Amino acid sequence: MVERQRAGHELARYANRLQTLAQLLLEAREDEGRRLAQELHDRVGQNLTALDLNLNVIRGALPGAVSSQVGERVGEGLRLVEHTVEIVSDVMAELRSVVPHDAGLLAALRWHAEQFCRRTGVPVRGSAQRAPTVAALSISAGQPGM
Repeated sequence: MVERQRAGHELARYANRLQTLAQLLLEAREDEGRRLAQELHDRVGQNLTALDLNLNVIRGALPGAVSSQVGERVGEGLRLVEHTVEIVSDVMAELRSVVPHDAGLLAALRWHAEQFCRRTGVPVRGSAQRAPTVAALSISAGQPGM
């Protein structure tokens, strides 16, 4: 009996240690995500802003005859810069994970569904029914009215 109690205590101690290590791992991942997001912002963001400014200056400096020929390409370049800024912003948002650790599975799913809808324009609806130990989820994505 004493041996069994000692084993139970040791198991509980290992479980607590494992939980602590898992929390430290999660915090390290989140810190690294924030650091990477800041690097993206600092390095890529500045370059994209400079590129956007340069392309706008070039477009404005083009003479009328050249403007119609080259202006279309410059416009494509500006649209590409804008699209790249949106992609980098999405990656930074994912790296910064705004879902609190203790918010739970449903909050995390809700956040990811909102991000997906914002990025793609595809509406996402979901519902959940909580059972004592299991969450039954129903998620649909598609055209409105589906």
